[in-house]
Order: sequence, then C-alpha cells, then structure tokens
Amino acid sequence: MRHQIMLRGFEPLALFNDVFDSTNSWNRRRNGSITPAIDVHELEGKYVISVDVPGYEKDQIKLSIDDNVLTISAERVSSEKKDGSIVERQRGAFSRRVRLPDNIDEDQVVAKLNNGVLEVSAGKKKADQPRLIEIAA
Repeated sequence: MRHQIMLRGFEPLALFNDVFDSTNSWNRRRNGSITPAIDVHELEGKYVISVDVPGYEKDQIKLSIDDNVLTISAERVSSEKKDGSIVERQRGAFSRRVRLPDNIDEDQVVAKLNNGVLEVSAGKKKADQPRLIEIAA
C-alpha cells in the first residue's frame, strides 16, 4: 500500500493526523502493510524528511524522486521460521510518498542512514534574483 503526504508550503498541523496516527514508530495497518513514522521539517534552504527504518540496511531501501514526489520504499523478508521460534519483529515491505513543494531542486536531494533513521535532505531552488539592466549612455 502506498502512503502519500503532500506538502504545500509547510503546514505541520495538516500533517498531524496523517503522520502521527500511531504512538508506535511502526504502524501495521489493518490490511497488514507497514507504515514507518516520518517527520518533515522546513529549514533555511531545505526540507528534511526523517523516516524510522530500524533494522533495515542501506541496500534494502530504495529512494527516488520524480516530479517533486519523493518515494521511499523498502522490504525486509522473513527468515526461515524454525520449530519453537517466536517471531515478533516486523517483516514485509512499505512504500511512502511525500509530495514536495515546487521550489525543490531535485539535484540537491541527498540521504543518509544512521542508527535506524533515514534522513533525506531536499534543497530548495535559489530564488530568482532580479536582473539588473544597465542604462546605455
């Protein structure tokens, strides 16, 4: 199941019901899909999206951006269950989509993974500066 958040400017209260719909950082929906918790912050010159992905390795996570939509997806497969095993850790796939504002420079999107938190930084385009026109003599 894909889950999308749309940002128009930055409206934290508009995101509240969608992003923080669980007190658990991993929300397993009724249909079995996994939805990791995310935070979105607008900072000077960039947006920062933090995603809880505990237990995922860098090579299990895929990021893409197309037409200002950031897609974050990952999959963790179950190991073979043996007799007497108890398996409680989350397994499965997820995909989250975040629509970013039009002022994002897609060439300035970078990501890092540290201690189970994926941090995606999306730089803003430089504001158009007025062009100075020289007056001829």
